[in-house]
Amino acid sequence: MNIGIDLAVELERFTKAFILLFAILDSVGNVPVFHAFLESAPKEKRRKIISESVIAATGVLIFFALLGSTMFSFLGIRLSDFYIASGIVLVAISLKYIIVGEESEVREERFEEISVFPLATPLLAGPGSISTVIIISNPPYNVFTCILVIILNAVLAYVILLNGDRIMASIGRTPSKLIAKIFNLIIVAFGIVMIRNGLESLNL
Repeated sequence: MNIGIDLAVELERFTKAFILLFAILDSVGNVPVFHAFLESAPKEKRRKIISESVIAATGVLIFFALLGSTMFSFLGIRLSDFYIASGIVLVAISLKYIIVGEESEVREERFEEISVFPLATPLLAGPGSISTVIIISNPPYNVFTCILVIILNAVLAYVILLNGDRIMASIGRTPSKLIAKIFNLIIVAFGIVMIRNGLESLNL
């Protein structure tokens, strides 16, 4: 009887952790964002960048699940500091794409730059998801549950993002271009929100 209760409790915790991280990663919501950055990339290049982004984000999240609390404490870094730094990076990169325009986006080195920043982090593995995995790697959860939740969410994110073009194609080219531009602005706004949240956490 106790074993059954324990399994039910663990299953409930796992489900809550999975849903929480899925909501924070927001793979579905990131489809237009990835499209905004990768619209001019060839199909194979787009697949490669998505793969690299998801793998990098997974590595970042697992790293913080294992060592995040210890590292932040040792270095004296607060999550608010991480929010501010991530927000600044996100705003800077997004503004560059808005101001410079599409011609620069077709350049090979641009794609190499964005696979890790800002796609892997802070869009997927951002302050919200990092703080979430730190939380679910500690009691009443555990590190094993946390890592399993990260991997399953990464697989799901990869599938969703890989099929993002079909979703955007069903909308139409002109509307998708408009959505891409709008989401670039939203990315900037999201970066500013990160900075504001960090500053508010510092009680400034």
